[in-house]
Amino acid sequence: MAPSGRPVGADTPLEAGAQVLAEWNGAWWLATVVSTEPNGAVRIHYSDWGDDWDETVPRERLQEYVVDSSEKK
Repeated sequence: MAPSGRPVGADTPLEAGAQVLAEWNGAWWLATVVSTEPNGAVRIHYSDWGDDWDETVPRERLQEYVVDSSEKK
């Protein structure tokens, strides 16, 4: 998946259930916010992967998920 170019910063509001892009091992993956931590880190669940892949990541590894209008049906 291509990055959106819209980083998630410290002031970007995130709620449980929001979709984001997460960088892992040099690639971008669709993920869902599970929760946010008091230190600003974000617990995520990678879409189409088991719960054992869930992880807590710094916001620097996240970008906003932007739906391409050409993908909508």
